[in-house]
Amino acid sequence: MKYLNQQTNVSVIVKRSASAVFLSLALVACGSDDSNTSSATIAPVVMNDTGVTLCADQLDEGLVCATTSATHPRQDADLGRDVTDNNASDGAAGFNFTISGSGCVTDNITGLVWEVKTADTSNLRANTNTYSWYDSNRAYAADDNGLENGGTCSAPASCDTAAYVAAINQSALCEFTDWRLPSRAELQSIVDYSQDEPGPMIDSNYFSNAHNTDNVHGLHRDWYWSSQTAAGYAKYAWAVSFNTGGDTQMAKHTPQLIRLVRGGSQ
Repeated sequence: MKYLNQQTNVSVIVKRSASAVFLSLALVACGSDDSNTSSATIAPVVMNDTGVTLCADQLDEGLVCATTSATHPRQDADLGRDVTDNNASDGAAGFNFTISGSGCVTDNITGLVWEVKTADTSNLRANTNTYSWYDSNRAYAADDNGLENGGTCSAPASCDTAAYVAAINQSALCEFTDWRLPSRAELQSIVDYSQDEPGPMIDSNYFSNAHNTDNVHGLHRDWYWSSQTAAGYAKYAWAVSFNTGGDTQMAKHTPQLIRLVRGGSQ
């Protein structure tokens, strides 16, 4: 498990996949991301381990950690739940998921409940639907709130993040009406970094229909919107890829995917 540093308001997370090392710095105060204020009260955030169970040395990767522990100790795969609680019956490596109703999965480590997509293209939760980022309630300049109806979807009538959240809550998915866009860190908490590109870098036994093979910009269309606007670039919002495990700032008017969450605190 990893915890947010309450003293510095900076979370540093190093994640190694079979092909890369990811260093994520999450600034959560001082007006960063979706905060419009200069300070924030931050509670400890429990995070999943990375899913990485193999080690590396200076010449090779994908090695059994027992062969590298003497010369290259304390690697990602040597530590955490992926070592102490690696039980395939409840998710890959140290992940611990429960199917909790039709269309939902509970992460028993973070306590978050996640939306699961469907392959039915006529369904509200179709995995091929895309949405522009839009929120008229934020205190941004009018043209920084994003774009209404900028995606392509079977439902709702307006293919944007605000309309989708409203529609899912109206449908009471899994009997809940408090669904929301996840934060960037919440999205990354269910990325399985042991999987190689193009993924999907998520546990498909619990998150079915996660892989979208339509190509956009030469890559798989795999970017999922977060709730967070980019600091200093209000026309952009953060998104997380489940083909690469990375994150980036995307223009709010562009059509991307959505996976909603409930519970916890951003």
